[in-house]
Amino acid sequence: SDNKLSSLFGVSNVYNPETNRELNLEFGGDAGATVEFWLKKNDGNGSDKQVVFDLWNSASFGTDSYGRFRVEVHPGVSGEEGQIYLEISSGSAGVFEAGLGTNLDITGSEWHHYAVAIINTGSQLSLKLYVDGDLNDSAVTGSSIGSVTGSLRGTIGALGTSVSGTHGDLGWAKLSGSIDEFRYWKVKRTDKKIGRYWFKQVGGGTNTDD
Repeated sequence: SDNKLSSLFGVSNVYNPETNRELNLEFGGDAGATVEFWLKKNDGNGSDKQVVFDLWNSASFGTDSYGRFRVEVHPGVSGEEGQIYLEISSGSAGVFEAGLGTNLDITGSEWHHYAVAIINTGSQLSLKLYVDGDLNDSAVTGSSIGSVTGSLRGTIGALGTSVSGTHGDLGWAKLSGSIDEFRYWKVKRTDKKIGRYWFKQVGGGTNTDD
């Protein structure tokens, strides 16, 4: 039984929808999602658009089941160098390349911590960007999405599949820079939690925390 297995291995990593123990990479719906990472990108070298994180549910673009959460920077696109860009898609709902950020020095020589938090708000999406623990920018835009499930595959530092079904492929749009302490949360983290823990270890893990 599940209880016997948990006792045997000393863990509690058991499927339980009541405590949100389902798909580890699920996002959207009423829970939202959060991506956090440290980034140092000290030049504009590489592709014009470079991917930090790409999460895709293996469905074909243009279908109702298609789901995607992509975070990228645009160091080679004039006027777009100082923002973080997001795709959050579920079928035809969500946003595509929504820019967030005020006076960001993304291609500077210093490390900075970035956190992107998303969640439905009414019929739209609430997007928030935090830099070094402080709220930097926010927007309510696009359209709300349901929970994205399926055969979820995530990549860090490059595309997981083509964009819009036509541009690039797995491994394209490589990030030119350094990234550290990547965190993915299948819920929207609060301002307080991001501000308190962006520079600290969070502890816990999949076997001890819901």
